[in-house]
Amino acid sequence: MKQRRFLCPKMVVAYCPDMDLRLPAGEGYYGLMPGAGLARPLTIVFSYAPADRLLMILRIYFGYPHDAVAGIPQFRAADMAPLSELLRQQIAASCQEGQRTMAPVAAPLFYLRFGTGISAYQRRVLECIQRIPLGSTATYGQIATQAGSPRAYRRVGTICATNALPLLIPCHRVVPAAYGSAHHRLATTEEGIGSYQGGSALKAQLLAQEYTCSRRH
Repeated sequence: MKQRRFLCPKMVVAYCPDMDLRLPAGEGYYGLMPGAGLARPLTIVFSYAPADRLLMILRIYFGYPHDAVAGIPQFRAADMAPLSELLRQQIAASCQEGQRTMAPVAAPLFYLRFGTGISAYQRRVLECIQRIPLGSTATYGQIATQAGSPRAYRRVGTICATNALPLLIPCHRVVPAAYGSAHHRLATTEEGIGSYQGGSALKAQLLAQEYTCSRRH
């Protein structure tokens, strides 16, 4: 099987300035277990620059650590303690409360940074995905149109499939046209929902959770 090439971390990262942590410089990964709104465990690859007090999220994987993080050291739980619960809450809130970045449930906030390596079209697509409201979906064709290339819906699908920061950039809200036309009638099923890095069942669960949350407000 051909390995999927995700958007290079130099293209788009989530970053938090002014973080004074006791972490080693360079890359490391840490696992977040389910709980506090997270239905699945996550493995997050970070990069920390102590001199600049800059913590970046380079990649989010669904599930426990695997071959993708081979050769990357694991940050110690004791060093991550000031951040791990906050990360869990903010990632969960980014889905439940529809924030365009990690939800401001507490400081620090993570923001998106687009590097020079990302194409103008990729950036427009990711920005359009960020603007999809909580409890709503957009079709691949609608995102392609909003990004300025109505026929490039397949390319939108590729960008979603290679999104290095799922949940922070909510590509689970992008669905096929047949699903989108049904609005949320199918929100609790996997039928016609389209593919997702975390699996179609998780995609359906996220959409149902967001739709329920949006109806409360």
